[in-house]
Amino acid sequence: MDDVTLIKRCQQGDLEAFEILVERYSTKALRAAYLITCLKDIAEDVTQEAFIQCYRQINKLRRPEMRRNG
Repeated sequence: MDDVTLIKRCQQGDLEAFEILVERYSTKALRAAYLITCLKDIAEDVTQEAFIQCYRQINKLRRPEMRRNG
């Protein structure tokens, strides 16, 4: 299932769709946070907080099909 479909499902309250997105992007997010913090524990906390904020704010996202790839 593509990201746009998952995002739209999340916006309709589908928690499973959000779980798929987290699974899909958590490794990349954790790596990026680690490169910034150089501390595994902090990187994990930052990544978790980022996903929490994404979940809380996903209904504010308009036109998810316009997101950039890469």
